Amino acid sequence: MTTIVSNRQESGHEPIILGKVDLSDPVRFAQFLARKGALRLEIMGMKRCGRTMYAICKEQYDLTGSKKEVLKQMEMIAEDVLDAAAS
Repeated sequence: MTTIVSNRQESGHEPIILGKVDLSDPVRFAQFLARKGALRLEIMGMKRCGRTMYAICKEQYDLTGSKKEVLKQMEMIAEDVLDAAAS
């Protein structure tokens, strides 16, 4: 499993690694938030072609549980990352 680490380690910021992704990188965190929103829409009934956002999120971020449980975990992670960035 490959871990993505950004340049933030060099600047003194502690990386926030979730699964295969460093969420302290702003681009990766924006992608995480977009996927969280897409999962919320999928739970409400929106369809998409190809793999479900649920499957993608579970694989990328090593989350477990039902769609709603994964969304709840992602919301908690987003809160934690924003709190860490604020301090």
